[in-house]
Amino acid sequence: MELAEMLREAGHEVTYLVTGVPPREATPLEDRAARWAETGVKVVSLPRPGPTIKHYIDETCTSYWTYKWLREHDDFDLVHFHEWRGIGYYSLLAKRQGLAFDRATLCVGTHGPSLWNKERNHHLIDHVVDLEVDYLERQSVALADVLISSSRYMLEWLSGRGWNLPSDRKIMPMPLPASALPGPARERGTRAAADIGRPVEEFVFYGRLEDGAGLALFCDALDRLAAGTSRPFRATFLGGDGHIEGQTGLDYIRRRSLLWPFPWGAITTLANDQVANYLSRPGRLAILPFSMGNTPLEVLHCLTAGIPFLASGVGGIPDLVDVADHPEVLFLPRPPALALRMQKALGVPARPARSAWDAEADRQAWLDWHDELARSRGPAPVIDASPAEAARPRVTVCLTHFNRPEYLRRALESLEAQDYPNYEVILVDDGSTQPAATAYVDALEPQFSARGWKVLRQDNLYPGAARNNAARHATGEYLLFMDDDNVAKPHEISRFIQVANRTGADILTCFMEIIETDEPIRDGQDPDGLTIFLGPSLAVAALYNCLGDTNALVRRDSFLALGGLTEDWGHNHEDKEFYARAIFQGLRMHVVPEALFLYRSSKDSLIKVSSDYLNSMRGLRPYCQNLPESVHQVVVYALAQFKRGLTPLEPPPSTDRAESAELPLRYRIADRINLLLKRIVPVHRVAKACLKLVLLVARSLKRIVRRARPVVSTQTAPKDGLPQPLSDLRGPHARPHDAATPRASRRA
Repeated sequence: MELAEMLREAGHEVTYLVTGVPPREATPLEDRAARWAETGVKVVSLPRPGPTIKHYIDETCTSYWTYKWLREHDDFDLVHFHEWRGIGYYSLLAKRQGLAFDRATLCVGTHGPSLWNKERNHHLIDHVVDLEVDYLERQSVALADVLISSSRYMLEWLSGRGWNLPSDRKIMPMPLPASALPGPARERGTRAAADIGRPVEEFVFYGRLEDGAGLALFCDALDRLAAGTSRPFRATFLGGDGHIEGQTGLDYIRRRSLLWPFPWGAITTLANDQVANYLSRPGRLAILPFSMGNTPLEVLHCLTAGIPFLASGVGGIPDLVDVADHPEVLFLPRPPALALRMQKALGVPARPARSAWDAEADRQAWLDWHDELARSRGPAPVIDASPAEAARPRVTVCLTHFNRPEYLRRALESLEAQDYPNYEVILVDDGSTQPAATAYVDALEPQFSARGWKVLRQDNLYPGAARNNAARHATGEYLLFMDDDNVAKPHEISRFIQVANRTGADILTCFMEIIETDEPIRDGQDPDGLTIFLGPSLAVAALYNCLGDTNALVRRDSFLALGGLTEDWGHNHEDKEFYARAIFQGLRMHVVPEALFLYRSSKDSLIKVSSDYLNSMRGLRPYCQNLPESVHQVVVYALAQFKRGLTPLEPPPSTDRAESAELPLRYRIADRINLLLKRIVPVHRVAKACLKLVLLVARSLKRIVRRARPVVSTQTAPKDGLPQPLSDLRGPHARPHDAATPRASRRA
């Protein structure tokens, strides 16, 4: 939001699209919108209209809704996305495909992708969401017109992890306009910089209470100080509660503090003004022990407000601090190095570090860049969505049919309504046995022959063989595969060809609108849902079909070079197998982010009545053909675990009925409740966590009663209206000069 405010102050018209509530933002959207509106920034909450999107991952849905809103308001000169969670993916993809935003510059800023955050917090990839979000973020960066990074370090990290970076990339730290740092905080920082005579007596961990911010490293250094001889000091943890080693940050600190002889406290709910107020007090030294860091806001705040600090010399942090201050301010992220620096800092006045980062120059660089874009902006180009006459290659529609004449009639009507002139239809009857079906196909032959189209007949060999048969008789440069119960939208072929001409893709799939019915699809029938596809991600495609439906456009030469579809009899997933094989072979594949056809979903669909095991193994066949044999079972295991997460398995029933009947009634009731709750995974997890908590509290109460040691505690009144730390005072070193420090005493 700082960038939006800065641009508005410079006279630009700015719209701020809120795609979701920030995870750490506690202020209601209405309050934030009212505050932002005072600055002249137009704030819009992203609408999420129907139909219902049938997809597993919310981030992918949000990216689609963002694209839909931007396309309806395609009058911006510049659109800023961040790479986080890939909200700009479909918008950027649409521009690359020539569908929208020809006039706008689409810019992506990168500060810390999702897997970078997992790496810095020592979290494993533990859900398909991580894989899909990683693809969204990678493609957002690759498709950007301009990539802006806040540091050279982040560009090097992305490149080292195999990200494709656009040619136009800039290094510009995110701006911090004057409104981002409250006036009182800057004044306190100035006073702290002037008052350097007071020795350090309190170390303040400044950052979120998680591993990435260096919580474990800080605690390790405190352990070393506690084991040695040092001057009296106090430790404070200042930041929002996070997670580390499977527990909350506060619980982790409580466990680590059992042997600390010094007082400590934690403050987790302070606004920016209060944080600056607390850190600017003389005698306090901020510790920023990041394990990985790009350009942390905590470092920027300390530098701008004149707050003394020590920080890890990792990532982009050294670029923010004046080189002359590196020896005094930066340290290796190792417990001995940090403990030694903290030991030396005790009892010595701390001096704020000098900044190598010029906030005003950075702000001006952002404004100059936007002004340059505005000056170079020409008139909006005239976009003709229909391909030119010379760019209208012949398309062969490969239509398969089996015993569904009414559905086939509706499919052919939708093909007759196409706005693209240069196409042919090859109908393959896959061994229909019903008289009505064979009679209808016979009646079609004269009509097809008159138009140069073809009708082919074969035994019932299933869709893979039927589509291959059509492809062998095709004369078009492109093949459009279609089932007899699907309905093409009038612009399906023309839109596919438009994108194919723009991108040179070998394979194009698209979204599809779902009609849940056992009857033929009617004209104007409202869809029951929308299925969106991610794109050519092999990692996600191993778990579920993120690639697209069979209803796709494929370059005929590429199709034949791959050997066409496999012809397994009796089961499905020939399309997913073909797409994965194509990606392994390096073919170019795109997903058009629009629904170009209607898909009929019914209870007798082949995918629903055929073997899930055989379908799944067919989809994994390209992985087994292209990966070492030693990892084949790992891929199968990953798929099984994903399916298990979608449909939790119940334990098998007991084979010993007599033994089961002898269980006490309370156990049988508890088992039954447990089985029912397992069907609702979130409720089961909450119930399980509550039960564990109750048992933990009960055990703790028992220990307290056994010890029966009375405790007398007192706490002085708060000072300056600041909330006081949640303290566990165990050591003898209280701060007599600070009346806000809570005290506790024990007697036997």
